[in-house]
Amino acid sequence: MTVPADLPNVRPHFKKVDNEIASATLSPSGARAVFEAHGEVLTAPAEKGDIRNLTNTPGVMERDPSWSPDGKWIAYFSDESGEYQLFLKNPDGMGEARKISLGTPASFYYDPIWSPDSKKIVFSDKRLNLWYIDLAKGTPVKIDTDTYDAPQRTLNPVWSPDSRWVAYSKTLTSHMHAIFAYSLEQAKSPSNNPPISSAMVETLRCSSPGRCTRLIFTRYDRVWTSSSARRFMPPSSRSELK
Repeated sequence: MTVPADLPNVRPHFKKVDNEIASATLSPSGARAVFEAHGEVLTAPAEKGDIRNLTNTPGVMERDPSWSPDGKWIAYFSDESGEYQLFLKNPDGMGEARKISLGTPASFYYDPIWSPDSKKIVFSDKRLNLWYIDLAKGTPVKIDTDTYDAPQRTLNPVWSPDSRWVAYSKTLTSHMHAIFAYSLEQAKSPSNNPPISSAMVETLRCSSPGRCTRLIFTRYDRVWTSSSARRFMPPSSRSELK
């Protein structure tokens, strides 16, 4: 004789998810905030209004929402297809999401970060790769691959204000951190722009469009700019960066 279980946890029910809120960011205007909770992407007003569930997919995991600087899109990762893809959704929840395949082999992805012009997104994956995607083309481009997974992930990408460069931190084989600047136009880090060692990137500034020559970064528990850091590069790192 078989006695079917009640299985209350798989029945439709209300759930309090305030302790599952993560990845909260503000809209460009500050009028609303977007966040993930219990696998859904939601927005909430700063003052008056309703909470909007943009995804409403109980059987799907949506993660890491990020609001575009122009306010027109919210990007997030979704495993709706069985593997994670990048989704773009209208902030008002209307219409279907744009779905962008992230290629093969499938992976687990982190932190979509919009470029200032709202045309590109940079992100990383569990295989230590750093990618960017031009939304007009829809094809991921690999920027670099980190060396080690432990003791911490160190890529920490940031965009230049003109959206032409990505600066990021990478672990060298010596386990020291170095900062690299990647040119989207040249599809590489220029050879005349050697990395800064033993540092974690914070901000990339541009003196003029296409000339992003100054980095702001943390190093030895202090804040530095690239113009004042070269003389502090340890000798062991200089030889590794040649």
